[in-house]
Amino acid sequence: MTYERYEDEYWDNWNGEICVGCDLPSQVNDLGLCADCNAKLDRDMIRSRDWDRSATGFLTPDHELENLRTRIIREYGRDYELIVPPTKAELKMIQAESRRTPTTPGELPDIAPRSMGEYTEAEVVDILEQILAASPTHTWRELQEVSQILRRYFPDLNPKAFGYKGLRRLVQAHPKRFQTMWDDPKQKHKGIILIRLTTDHTQHTS
Repeated sequence: MTYERYEDEYWDNWNGEICVGCDLPSQVNDLGLCADCNAKLDRDMIRSRDWDRSATGFLTPDHELENLRTRIIREYGRDYELIVPPTKAELKMIQAESRRTPTTPGELPDIAPRSMGEYTEAEVVDILEQILAASPTHTWRELQEVSQILRRYFPDLNPKAFGYKGLRRLVQAHPKRFQTMWDDPKQKHKGIILIRLTTDHTQHTS
């Protein structure tokens, strides 16, 4: 890719960020990826059969997953486009972990993906709350992992559209619904952000 490919209209909309995948200035999502690199990441997850981390894989019926992988390889090739190819041991681990806890109907939000402009901040917060409430225990979860699930419903989610620098800031704007913390407060730049519901959902029975 070269800068010559970008039209003047693109530069007018540039938000001053650099994609961590291609190192080019672009509109980026909360993972720091432009639309092209995010699509490459999704395809790499499909190549790895890492269905749980692929937005496309999540929306594909189980019996069609291998057909999806075959189509991706046929159209885009077998080589990984963004990530370092996982080792055989890592692939085995992915297969063991992927969908190891099948979701039951209604456990996760049952809505079709929507594009930016078709949903509000309140709707994003509601879906995020439902995702966390689907956990059988009131436990801390990695925000990045939860974000991947959230993006299955809002593939082009950009917290900046709602006035937040990132998803963490959006979440922290709703303390009555969510709690966050660093796994190591002394090393925030290298640490992992954790999230859980403010209220223990397991204590409420119908």
